[in-house]
Amino acid sequence: MSTYTPCRCERRPINSLACNLRHWGPADAPLLLMLHGWMDSSPSFQFTV
Repeated sequence: MSTYTPCRCERRPINSLACNLRHWGPADAPLLLMLHGWMDSSPSFQFTV
């Protein structure tokens, strides 16, 4: 299993909703958008990046 990878967090308004975003890796890396479903959370992606 991978080790923990720290992330950068930010909050942005999207269609009048406050959305929390997590970024892993270098800021200039290609973008990969991963969405989680209900009853899951974004930290579950930390072992896939």
